[in-house]
Amino acid sequence: MGSHVAGMASETGEDSEEAVTSPDLSVVIVGYNSLPELGKCLESIRGSSPRASVEVIVVDNASTDGTSEHVRERHPEARLIANGRNLGYSRAVNQGVAEARAPYALVLNPDIVVQPGALNRLVDFMEEHPDAGIAASKLVNPDGTLQYSCRRFHTFWTLLLRRTFLGKLFSNSRAVSDYLMLDYDHEKPKAVDWVIGACMMVRKNALRDVGGMDERFFLYFEDVDWCYRIWQAGWKVYYVADSVMVHRYARESAKPGISRQLVTHLMSMFHFYEKWGRTSYGLKKYRRIIKTTLLLLSDLVAVNAGFGLAYFIRSSLRGLLQKPMFGASLYGTFLV
Repeated sequence: MGSHVAGMASETGEDSEEAVTSPDLSVVIVGYNSLPELGKCLESIRGSSPRASVEVIVVDNASTDGTSEHVRERHPEARLIANGRNLGYSRAVNQGVAEARAPYALVLNPDIVVQPGALNRLVDFMEEHPDAGIAASKLVNPDGTLQYSCRRFHTFWTLLLRRTFLGKLFSNSRAVSDYLMLDYDHEKPKAVDWVIGACMMVRKNALRDVGGMDERFFLYFEDVDWCYRIWQAGWKVYYVADSVMVHRYARESAKPGISRQLVTHLMSMFHFYEKWGRTSYGLKKYRRIIKTTLLLLSDLVAVNAGFGLAYFIRSSLRGLLQKPMFGASLYGTFLV
């Protein structure tokens, strides 16, 4: 099934002056059965009194909680893309960003509450830093405590400690501390490896170099991949400490036990390292040579194993045989 875009033209069918004039900022929000959070997010954008002109684009991934109806009725200023099925987070983000008319697209999770001045500061920062491909606000919990939303790229030990029981045994691990950037006070702007996808302002010009989110990531790791590609293309990723937003963070994949979200997270993690890992890259690049070599080696092993088995059987039956046995050393040249 396709999608439906609302809020793009006037009732007369002619483009209105608002539709013709490009906004300063496009806010893209993807919702899936998150109506209470989405409603608060939209209200917070409206109440943040941004100095810049803002357009809001909501992509509803086939929610069953009345999300589309709520946006149409309560937030007619928002442009609605109502998908007929859940296309996944990355593809939905790309839909919204493709519709964005501003030079900057701010991708927000529906559980974000925008604080006064936060949008203005992000736009100003992007203007002040032309090398910024992505910039993100500082995220705090509802009680005001800090969320570690800017991070260094994963390492093997980080993955083990963050996704297995070993994390509890080594809770003060240096690997996790480095990954979460606990050595950084989070009060000054800083270029960082990556930022979580709950709040990411993307420069549209940078997307000409790197493209949108990789839609092969249905959910999770799409933000890591996007930031990695931004760096690869010569742009930078920034954490903007003086732009603050509240994030009612509740990652399902981090809860104890096996869940669908955890499995999805792990699959996305494997896909990321299959895509970018040096070992995986080498295996893909030289797969024909490796395949041929493995076939030759397996043939060599099979021939020698067959000879060894035959020699063992003959040695076991030497008492029944008339002809003498030759020593195994005599077959060395043949084996090589």
